[in-house]
Amino acid sequence: MTDPVLSYRAKNMLITTIIGALCVAAVAAEGELQILSSTDSLHFHGHERLSQDTLKEVLSACLGFTIEKSSDWKGLRILDPFKYSEAVAVVFADGVRSLDSKLPHIHRYPLTTTEHEEETWQSLRSRVDARFPHKVHNNSVYRLDLQDIVSGEKSPLLDGVHIARDAQQHEYLDPEVEEDAQLMKEVQVIRALAHKIESLGVAHDGLPDLYWIVLRGLHAVSDRHGAQSPATREAKKIVAEAVNALSQAFEKVYEGRVVVATVATDSSHTRRTRDLLQDSSSESPVSDTPSAYSPDYPVIFNIILWFSIVLIFALIAICVAIADMDPGRDSIIYRMTSTRMKKDN
Repeated sequence: MTDPVLSYRAKNMLITTIIGALCVAAVAAEGELQILSSTDSLHFHGHERLSQDTLKEVLSACLGFTIEKSSDWKGLRILDPFKYSEAVAVVFADGVRSLDSKLPHIHRYPLTTTEHEEETWQSLRSRVDARFPHKVHNNSVYRLDLQDIVSGEKSPLLDGVHIARDAQQHEYLDPEVEEDAQLMKEVQVIRALAHKIESLGVAHDGLPDLYWIVLRGLHAVSDRHGAQSPATREAKKIVAEAVNALSQAFEKVYEGRVVVATVATDSSHTRRTRDLLQDSSSESPVSDTPSAYSPDYPVIFNIILWFSIVLIFALIAICVAIADMDPGRDSIIYRMTSTRMKKDN
């Protein structure tokens, strides 16, 4: 006969294991990488899945940098090692798995989001700084968070640019809805940026340029209307059109020697799901896991750890010193252990 207590514990352990597995699986979110434009010396092909921690290596290779981590990803082939891209421009769309754009000549790759976009950006920026430490002030290295720009934050890349209000009529997006209005403003910033780059151009000084543009409006629209709603599909469409105009502007001023890419990821939704799963697992009635550590645990742990290490090394030093000691008559150890004690006259 089955013990009811053991059966209850077995069921609870199974539920906890499943929740833990879901938490681990939720660490990696789904997304998509799209290559809108690339130089002739780079050949993007296939549809092999790419991990985001490898994305910075791919973009570094496009600029001609030595990559720091080898990869088996076969989506990029370098045809001419003497004509790398002069610039890389990435539009990072947060909160959606794909932009679903129907633009021609786009290479699509499934993306596994294993790190935050700021980590990828900081890694790329540090590589540009390390490669050109004395000329970094001449480089065009920018990160634009469109949400901050709409809120009034200034950026050298948008100095003197007037961001017009979206006068286009939309079928499903409502400018009276806060989330929809926020997205429209961010799209207008992209269009203004494309106009400025195309009108002013850039300096072809041989130094790599990096543009990192973060779009957050799609996240709010998707949460408000639903991921598969007509409003979200329309939002993705106007974003794709604005990004395509930006890509054409970059391609024109850099004369084709630029890589323009979009990265879409639902990592923000996945992190929220993971937090909810962890909260629900902590409410389990029977738990074999220890209680939460106290705030003093790191302090106590370090005191015990380093005090133990000091004692161990001190003991080793004492043992070595005693082993190398010369047992002469001047040694107190010799005097106290000798069976023939002699008096000094």
